[in-house]
Amino acid sequence: MSLPPTGFIGYGSKRRPRDNLHPMALPWMAGGRDGRNGSMTGVFLPLAGMAAGLSMLSVAAVRAGSGHLPGADTQDRLQIASQIAPQIAQATKKKRRRKPAPVTIVPEKAPYVILRDINVRRRPDTKSKRIGRFKKGTLIQSTGRARGTGWIQVRTDKNQVGFVYSAMAAPLIDGALKSNIEGRLARPGLLACRYTIEFEGKSQIEKELQRTADYAVPFACTLAGKPLNFTATMFLTELPYRESGPPIYQINVDLRDMPLEGEDVLTVIALYNTKKAQVSFDTVNDKSFGSGAKIAPKNAAGLDAALKAAIEIAYASWGKAAWEQLAPGN
Repeated sequence: MSLPPTGFIGYGSKRRPRDNLHPMALPWMAGGRDGRNGSMTGVFLPLAGMAAGLSMLSVAAVRAGSGHLPGADTQDRLQIASQIAPQIAQATKKKRRRKPAPVTIVPEKAPYVILRDINVRRRPDTKSKRIGRFKKGTLIQSTGRARGTGWIQVRTDKNQVGFVYSAMAAPLIDGALKSNIEGRLARPGLLACRYTIEFEGKSQIEKELQRTADYAVPFACTLAGKPLNFTATMFLTELPYRESGPPIYQINVDLRDMPLEGEDVLTVIALYNTKKAQVSFDTVNDKSFGSGAKIAPKNAAGLDAALKAAIEIAYASWGKAAWEQLAPGN
């Protein structure tokens, strides 16, 4: 018996510091004596002044008399000013606070299950303020998606609007049916059959977040003019079969009482990709009971269509040995 692909449920069972600009001041000493009292004369500028302050410094240096800076000529004073100016400019340069980019919300109302404890952020950004927290296993309802990001818009238990990262929340399908689904099957070389998909309930996989919707599928077929009736079972994973992966759900269709090595269930696995609205054949657990036919993916816009597509895929996958076991003596 071949093993199921990684992530599958087993065959036939469920099992940032904002920089603070400190106030600073620089005494600019002109260097000479005042003619009235002999005191030192200087120019004092706060570093937090506007750009005009820089010009004042340069002008002050140039206009100072030669006696004010002994041994220094005008060229020297200009050079000093040019050396000091960049330092002042650097100190007075304030870091502009970047405005948050606008967020476009794409409306969405869908259930999700939280895969692990996660923070709820005010904006779709990990540096945004935390406004809440969800525990693993919490069932939430989205109110939208932040376009171009991986963030889901939600409401906290305090009714605050926030965001959680989508990789930490798995989209949930409600597999319950409002009424039975009926269909017909016919394929060259195979029996013509009618079937009914009956919802039976839901199951929780032990010690996992995964849960399934379970169905019974009675078949009424005709073989050589005689009725051939049997019942298959089916389940749908309500979370993606790889929980943190893409929105792809596993559908198993099982035939029981089959003489397979090590077990008695013949399982056909189909995968329902809700993003592509498509169901595709994946595998059959015992190829000796499979038809080996190449089965094309089937379009499925919604749950009912997906379940019917899975039945059609299983029907086309059952091989001669399976049909013989279903109709012993024929």
